[in-house]
Amino acid sequence: MKTYIGTKVLRATPMNRLEYNNVRGWTLPADENGADEGYLVEYTDGGKPNTPTHAGYVSWSPKDVFERAYVECADSSALALELASSVSTIRGAMAKDLDYAWSWHCNIAMAAFDAGCPHDVANEGAARFMQLLAGVDTRKHPGFAATQETKSQLEQGLNGTCAEDLAHVHIVGEESGLTD
Repeated sequence: MKTYIGTKVLRATPMNRLEYNNVRGWTLPADENGADEGYLVEYTDGGKPNTPTHAGYVSWSPKDVFERAYVECADSSALALELASSVSTIRGAMAKDLDYAWSWHCNIAMAAFDAGCPHDVANEGAARFMQLLAGVDTRKHPGFAATQETKSQLEQGLNGTCAEDLAHVHIVGEESGLTD
């Protein structure tokens, strides 16, 4: 199986396994514990309803699994939904365009490098972050190999890695009036 990271806005209510089975009209299997704590989860982001009592797709999640994956959003306002949608849009753009993901990678790596992190470590950290954020392996970008050079090579210059990319972004920003 492959590994995935998801972003969802959903509705949930505490419900043990037996109560969930009752909501679904099911008989609790003999090998399951009806007292298991958990949540009835309703996905309202386009999943086809699978019960007449809810507008979205309904499932059940064990309490510990649910509470590790989700944080309560006290206000399910348009702002929270817009944020989730925006993150999803950015992740999709990164998945489709490795150069776009690389530009994020370079900014993240340079922040770590500026804080004193060795160049190769900063870039490995940025690559790991990009994998977690967007499921994108920026190690596959042609510029990544140069970020893993030895310290003596780095002392001679960054040899066209993130520094040049960021310099270009800064120049473009100056031309557009976006930098200070």
